[in-house]
Amino acid sequence: MNRNKPLIVLIIAICLLSGAAAGLLVQYALRTEKKDKTSKQQVTQTYKRTTIQPKDAGVTYKQPTPCDPQRMQGLMDYLCNKIGPRVEGQPEERAAADYLASELERIGYEVERQPFSLPDGRPSENLIAYDPGESDQYVFITSGHIDSRPSSPGANDNASGCAATLELAKTIKGTKYFPEIKFILFGAEEDYGPNRTIGRAHV
Repeated sequence: MNRNKPLIVLIIAICLLSGAAAGLLVQYALRTEKKDKTSKQQVTQTYKRTTIQPKDAGVTYKQPTPCDPQRMQGLMDYLCNKIGPRVEGQPEERAAADYLASELERIGYEVERQPFSLPDGRPSENLIAYDPGESDQYVFITSGHIDSRPSSPGANDNASGCAATLELAKTIKGTKYFPEIKFILFGAEEDYGPNRTIGRAHV
């Protein structure tokens, strides 16, 4: 028995060391699993914090409507043929601004009208409408200008830009998208005479 005592002590020591090692391994595994779960939770929480929620949560969004080339053509026809050349500061430019503002309002936008005076004292104005989207941290601007040069109906310069701006405004109205969108129709964009353009300040 005495001769076997060292062997027994050695076996007991080995068992104790094995148990301690196993315990350390289990403890390490549990800590690693807990750390992984915590990291995943932190990532999820961070994602939730950085995900921008819609300002109008709970609203049912509709699908974008298709672009309508005939509608755009009709708007261009009205500006170019019904109103005609829209020289800055002239009644035709004001008539075009009134028409475009009414079209934006008909779609459902509130229109801000920014009046300003030209160097010769005649009035002009910018039209601004916007849709907030999901975030006001980013702003997408689409624009055109209302006036045209003398004797020119301004179909491409810039009735087409006005038509495209209004068509986009109609297409995205009531849909879900990310950035804030501003629609701007500028007045008095054209330069056509040295006495009329000196000192002009665009708003």
